[in-house]
Amino acid sequence: MSITLAELAAPLRECGSEVLSLAAPMLRYRSLNTTEYVAASMDWCAQVWMSVEDLPGYDGEQVCVGCVDFLTIRLGRELIGDDVLDSHSQDAVEFAPLFEGAWLAGAVAEQFDATTINDVLVVLSVELASPLRGHRLGAWMVSEISDRMLSSHDGLIVLSPAADTPPSDQLAARRLERYWRTAGVAPIAAHPRFLGQASAYTTLEDAREGLAATADLRLQVTAAELPHHNDHHRDHQ
Repeated sequence: MSITLAELAAPLRECGSEVLSLAAPMLRYRSLNTTEYVAASMDWCAQVWMSVEDLPGYDGEQVCVGCVDFLTIRLGRELIGDDVLDSHSQDAVEFAPLFEGAWLAGAVAEQFDATTINDVLVVLSVELASPLRGHRLGAWMVSEISDRMLSSHDGLIVLSPAADTPPSDQLAARRLERYWRTAGVAPIAAHPRFLGQASAYTTLEDAREGLAATADLRLQVTAAELPHHNDHHRDHQ
């Protein structure tokens, strides 16, 4: 059974240390399969795990520090807004304006016209333990997911930075937009509250290269921060 960040606080103090060392983030993917009757889509969770270092009895243990929930959708098979998104969650339904019938909305497709888009990756939520924020882990997670789950020529990734901010907090929304652009996405002109990018362009790969060093990340978390961490993103295990 895997250990949580909160559970590491006691052994850390028992060995006389106040700092937990974590290293080498990696992603583990799992299909949630909550809508087995919708052939055009699959819902997924990608969890980010890090290795515990320099803690007697726990060296090399893996701890989950965050997750990304997302959908993969094959266009042209079912009505996206009415059948696919509605079968998943309200968070998924928020992306309905980007689609018309079984395909992308015309104005969205025009922005990414290098090729016909056949597959869409919809990022529903990104969660990261608060002590680990500020190290580009969220952008790295999204970048790695798009590289693994989209083809190199006819895919599109979309997300909404405003999903995690109240409508009145425009400053926070703008900050989140700037942050997520480091993963290679850009505002969708017809629906500016969404960001997206096509895999046919080099933008996503360029962003992934820029974030590559995150895979070698080593960081420290104080013992005082650990007990406050909520491990609800482990519920997908």
